[in-house]
Amino acid sequence: MRFLHLSAIALLALALSPAVADAHRDRDRSLPEKCSAGPTPDGYMKAITMISDGTIDDALTAQLDPTDFWMGTLGWDADDIEQNRQDALAFFEERFGLDGEQLMAEGRAIFYPFIVNPGGDYRATTVSGEAVSGAGWNNVDTGWQLMITDPAGVELPSGQFAGVLMPANSFVVFGSYYIEPTGIPQRCGRSYRPEPIYITYQSGCPIIPDMAGIITFICELSHPMYGPGQAAGTSMAKFGPGGELTFSTRNYLTFPPSPMADDDGDRGGRGRSR
Repeated sequence: MRFLHLSAIALLALALSPAVADAHRDRDRSLPEKCSAGPTPDGYMKAITMISDGTIDDALTAQLDPTDFWMGTLGWDADDIEQNRQDALAFFEERFGLDGEQLMAEGRAIFYPFIVNPGGDYRATTVSGEAVSGAGWNNVDTGWQLMITDPAGVELPSGQFAGVLMPANSFVVFGSYYIEPTGIPQRCGRSYRPEPIYITYQSGCPIIPDMAGIITFICELSHPMYGPGQAAGTSMAKFGPGGELTFSTRNYLTFPPSPMADDDGDRGGRGRSR
C-alpha cells in the first residue's frame, strides 16, 4: 500500500504544533545518554546531512530500475507505481508548465524512473536526535526525472517559472528518500532501533547544471511527523580514464524549511536543553 501524502496545510499545521515539537524534543532526550545523539538546531524539528562519494567501475551501469525497491521495500504494486508516475507528471506540469508526455512525443525531453546507484554510497551522516555511526545510514533515493534533450532548450510556458529557459540536460525531479538506520552502536542497547525515515521530495526550481557539470538543487520535502521541509545541496559526477564514475553529493535537509519562532519570538526555544 503506497504512502499517503498529507496536504501542505496539514503538514504545516503539524510542523508548527508546539505539542509535536515538544514531544520530538522529549524523544531526543529519552535516548540513552551514551548514545551521543546529535542535537536538533534551534527552531527546527529535524535536520539531516547526507553525502555520496562512492565510485562504480562502469559508468554505463549507473542507471538502475527502482521497481524492485518500490515493490519489495515500499510494498507498492503496479497501480501504485503508475499513480506515482502520474503524480510526477502532474506536478511537473502544474509547477513548471512542462507537459512531459507531449515533450517526449516531440522528442524534446525524456522521462524515466530512477534509483541512485548504491555504488555511490549515498548516506545520512548526521540525523538530529539520533546516534548515527561513522559509516552513516544508507539512503535510497528513487523517483522520476524529466530531462530536457532539445538542443535549443525549452522555455517554460506557465507555472511559477514561466519564461525561464531550461537548456538541454536540465531537469526536474519527483521522488523520495528512504533512510535506513544501520550500524547502531551497541552502547545504545538493543531496545532502541529507529525506524526508517521516508521523506518525499519534489523540485523547488529547475535543476540546471553549470559549465563544469555541477548541479545545485533545492527540493521541497514532506514527512508525516516532521512536516514540510527543504533540501538544498550540490552534486556532480567525475568520470575516470577507465570509465569509472565517482559520485560527489552534499545535501542538507531541514524541517521546517525556515526556523520556527516560540511564544517569545525566539527561534524555537533557543537555550533549551536537548
